[in-house]
Amino acid sequence: MQNVDVKLGASDIKGTVMIRLGGTRPKVSAELQSTMLDLDELLPKNESKAKPEPAPATGKGADAAGGGGGGAGDGRLFPADPLPLDGLKATDADLKLDAAKLRVNKMDIRDLRMVLRLAAGRLTLKPFQAVVADGTISGDIVLGADQAVPPLSVNLDVAKLDYGKLVAAMGEKPVAEGTADATIKLTGVGSSVRQIMAGLDGKLRLVSEKGRIESNLLNIASADIMSALPLVDSKGDKDLRCAVADFDIVKGIANAKALVIETGGLSVVGVGGVNLRDETLNLVLEPRAKKTSLLSAAMVPVAIRGTLAKPEPKVNPADLVTGVAGNVVSGAAAVMTMGLSALAQTAFNRVAKTDETDYCAQALAGKQVTPAKGSKPAKESQQAPAQQQPQSQPADPVKQLEKGLGNLKSLFGK
Repeated sequence: MQNVDVKLGASDIKGTVMIRLGGTRPKVSAELQSTMLDLDELLPKNESKAKPEPAPATGKGADAAGGGGGGAGDGRLFPADPLPLDGLKATDADLKLDAAKLRVNKMDIRDLRMVLRLAAGRLTLKPFQAVVADGTISGDIVLGADQAVPPLSVNLDVAKLDYGKLVAAMGEKPVAEGTADATIKLTGVGSSVRQIMAGLDGKLRLVSEKGRIESNLLNIASADIMSALPLVDSKGDKDLRCAVADFDIVKGIANAKALVIETGGLSVVGVGGVNLRDETLNLVLEPRAKKTSLLSAAMVPVAIRGTLAKPEPKVNPADLVTGVAGNVVSGAAAVMTMGLSALAQTAFNRVAKTDETDYCAQALAGKQVTPAKGSKPAKESQQAPAQQQPQSQPADPVKQLEKGLGNLKSLFGK
């Protein structure tokens, strides 16, 4: 079919289409151009999303019924349902598409350029290029449905993506603004998303520099404690020097090579990883003050436990004592009794220290990043507010820490 020219609603498409019915399988070849493809208008609406099912009763039948709040319906994020790959073996295809604008889920994707090839069940998307939230996404994807256990390969590069615009386009309120680059190189095998993730290999790296971050996102311990610090009122401390998340993934285990957020007055360094096999989290975020005016009591490690579907951030007494860096307050007896009060009170009364390590430089250079083992004592003239200004000391830092946990949990999910 030559000179295809179709208009449907706000969408249009033109080009050439050829269908071959002979041979082992039918084959569709097409070269198409569009100024606008509105998939929100063209595709059928999924009414089930608008009517969430009631939560099932607890017990053995809950998981089987599909409860738990995870994307898979059984408390897990990654679904175990078999991928619908049989259709890929029914026909061959060779499709080239250039679209000035593609709308999906109320989000506009611009300058889409892609070549899709399907041969005997092997799907190749190469090259692929598009502009999303002013950022360029390019790369290729290969899915081998021609094999008994389908292999998947994803290679994508993202440059200058405006994450504030992206979040706003998704209908959420941005908590940060700036641009990000990303490198995604992943391989896996499996007939379901869960199976693929359980054996995933590769690398995931996200980098943002010179952005802005909402003060509430920095309230790692407690909004009440942080309100006593110059951090939330300092314009420089809302400026994001860098945010880096760099994970090496081997056989379904994602280990953090670098997990860093740094502002003008605060560094947050994370260690640990994510088990993609069972979706459990084992991360510790350790805030470090870069200014002597920051209270050391607020610099308490926060553990992120639970699962991807239900993260559980909490102050971890063991991490507070042993320290990811090994330089925070000690007290074996307090740990044995889970004595958060004693530990936090001791931390609150000690002299403030600073950590001026340039974690951004390490992370941006692709190095392994862990919290420094030593920190610089404050000068005698710059003692902690507890010694110089007792009137500004919070009445009960421990209660404020515990109260702040709910504040932190809201950043990761309900």
